[in-house]
Amino acid sequence: MSTEDGRGRRFLRRPLRGGAYTPPAVMPDDVHLARLVEPRFRLGPPLGAGAFARVHRAYDRETRRWRALKHGPDVVRLRAEGERLARVKSPYVVESHGVLEDEAYAALCLDLVEGPDALRYVRGPSRGASRESARRPRRNLPMAFGAPLQEEGTSSYVALDAPGLARRRGVLRGTLRALMAVHAAGLAHLDVHADNLRGARGRPLLLDFDLARPPGRVRDQAATAHALAPELAEGRALPASDLYALGVFLFEALTGRAPFEGGGPAVLVHKLTVTAPRASDLVPGVPEALDALAAALLARAPSARPHAGDALGQLGDA
Repeated sequence: MSTEDGRGRRFLRRPLRGGAYTPPAVMPDDVHLARLVEPRFRLGPPLGAGAFARVHRAYDRETRRWRALKHGPDVVRLRAEGERLARVKSPYVVESHGVLEDEAYAALCLDLVEGPDALRYVRGPSRGASRESARRPRRNLPMAFGAPLQEEGTSSYVALDAPGLARRRGVLRGTLRALMAVHAAGLAHLDVHADNLRGARGRPLLLDFDLARPPGRVRDQAATAHALAPELAEGRALPASDLYALGVFLFEALTGRAPFEGGGPAVLVHKLTVTAPRASDLVPGVPEALDALAAALLARAPSARPHAGDALGQLGDA
């Protein structure tokens, strides 16, 4: 059953004890968002919420397409993310369609990307692949697009059959092309991980440019701890930091676990002093070229990691 509020928006009616029904409360931010984006957009259901912004699905009446609206009261922050995205032109980067704002609220309009995160995409489904699942703790620093969290996640190893390896190579190629465009625009993304890589329309798309910035010194890096490059512990943000994060993704896609487990500042300090293990030491059958590429991307020294274009060339032989 459903009901409507005063603005004609429909809600599911939820049963309470005793058989009574009441519509869910409308959040003040939703009212502000509706006033800001209507009549161009018709709001759909929420897609997610983070530390400083929320995301709604919305129908764009001008283009007749569904979009994602990332919105919140931090107008300066959302405007800056939109400006960074506008500098990057690549079919492997989510496209921005401008920012709607007033003095107290803003909504960044993005392509609606529907698809699994990159790890789920590369792991399956593939016929005949054996699956061995294990639960492991995953602790993260506060993420750009999520509240501070400490959770237990699921990490699955899937046998490295030919279809699975082809998916891994495809995601790597697309992500490296995305990073080439990001770096050519004078930015480092600084939040490359599986949740910000989505499989859509047969190719990976790089999302979430909230943390992207020109290379240089940084004071605080609020991103996923296990994917952060070791130099970020020293306050240095570089394009090579994105290549390290991609190496973490590749390692996990090959082995089912991150090269360094744990979270918080301690794992960053550990990365400064300990060389990452080889994927082939943990999983049999890892192709030698992919194993070597993962090791090169996970080099402790930024200068020892390949540039995105060079890594793309190496992947041609993987």
